[in-house]
Amino acid sequence: MRSLLGRCSLLTACLLLLFAHPGLALQTTDLAPPPDKVFHGEIHGTQNHTYVQVPFEVAAGVQRVTLTFSYTAREQHAALDLGLLDPGELRCWSGGNKSLLTVGVSDATPSCLPGRIPAGTWNVLIGVPNIRPGITSQYTLQIWFNSDGPGWR
Repeated sequence: MRSLLGRCSLLTACLLLLFAHPGLALQTTDLAPPPDKVFHGEIHGTQNHTYVQVPFEVAAGVQRVTLTFSYTAREQHAALDLGLLDPGELRCWSGGNKSLLTVGVSDATPSCLPGRIPAGTWNVLIGVPNIRPGITSQYTLQIWFNSDGPGWR
């Protein structure tokens, strides 16, 4: 019985945290709207110790760019890092410790810079610190744009 109460308390705490901080809901695909852009690609063993850029366009008036990143071949020790470049500067570098990044006018994920969201060509920067010869890692990148301030839409 005590174990069940402990689990209920943990679940309650998680739900309270989720509703108190709606940005955390971005990690729950059931609550998120469909992404505005989706990219799929591959990183090969020959790309070890390089960077790959995935360009995308940001329209005028966007107030927030949010992205999620996932990849395969972790069990073969592939490691991919994640960054974000706006048209003029590096806005975010998380290394390999984040799979969700948000850059907004007034706030941003830790390790990212908040501020004006310029229109133009942005790039997701994928660092490849480790991928072994002969290994291929498939990645999926989802991007959302928000023009209405905090939140999804």
